[in-house]
Amino acid sequence: MKKRENLSSRLYEVENFLCEKPRTQKEISDYFNVDRTTVRRAIDKLSWTLLIEEEKDGRNTVYRVGKFENPSFTPLELSTLILAQESIIATGEKTIGSPFAESAKSLIEKVREKINPNLKLRLDALSKVFGSAVTPNKDFSEHFPTIEMLVKAAIDCVYVDLTYQNLYDDSAKTRRFAPYSVYFDPDGATLKVLGFDEKRQAIIPFSIDHIKKITLLKETFERPLNYDLRQFLEKYCFNGIHGEPITVRLKVSGITSRIFLERKFHISQKIIKTRKKDNNESLIVELFVAEGRGLERFILSWMPDVEVISPIKLREKLKNTLSKSSEKHK
Repeated sequence: MKKRENLSSRLYEVENFLCEKPRTQKEISDYFNVDRTTVRRAIDKLSWTLLIEEEKDGRNTVYRVGKFENPSFTPLELSTLILAQESIIATGEKTIGSPFAESAKSLIEKVREKINPNLKLRLDALSKVFGSAVTPNKDFSEHFPTIEMLVKAAIDCVYVDLTYQNLYDDSAKTRRFAPYSVYFDPDGATLKVLGFDEKRQAIIPFSIDHIKKITLLKETFERPLNYDLRQFLEKYCFNGIHGEPITVRLKVSGITSRIFLERKFHISQKIIKTRKKDNNESLIVELFVAEGRGLERFILSWMPDVEVISPIKLREKLKNTLSKSSEKHK
């Protein structure tokens, strides 16, 4: 019973083992140190979500992941695919860890094999032109088992127990958590998991590199039907920090007002009023974004050309922050 339970909790490893190449039942049994009955049960469970072909080779049973026909790509689609994968490699070698980065590399090479030489030369040139400004500062390769378990739990809608190290007091506490999504946060170039935390009774993020221990549980959860990662982050996350959304009005002056006219820092951003008199330019900008340190850091980064008009609570808080900073810099 113990062996079966251990293998059941490691189905993602069996899946990866099979995806590498076809495996005999004996190879799987020997690799995971379980009996063949346990292997058959694991394969049956994997078959619910993965196409697995089974065939006899003499006395051996061979399992392989079913093949699918390659779709036909237009040159523009191939360009988009390769450029996207180049971006994954650029941020993935350290941030995500070698398995994802290596998969991105192998995918690109397989695509290159199928295109004509002229297009290949063009795509090689494009890959040197396009890139990403995100430079990861952390090496997440040691956290890859944690990432895989979180992804597995999110797909299967299974609760996990997380032992999480708090950044502020360095304490480590265990909590029951329902992982909804794993995502890359460009603020600090870090990986986070977003889900429902039973202790706080809210959907919150955890930085994956602060997870010290993770255990898959048997209990399942139901992800809200209206949950969408992109929409959730647009509403509840700004500049890398989560919080309740509030309406903010800013007065932007000088050359910075032109920048705000040209750039959209959030989907909710809109210009309420513009003013130009002599050489003085200004505008009023309204945003509906998550409150917290992310919003405060954003505003402070544009000072002294940005002034908070409302809410007054935010204006007073930044006023106190500037006062304390001024005292320290005397």
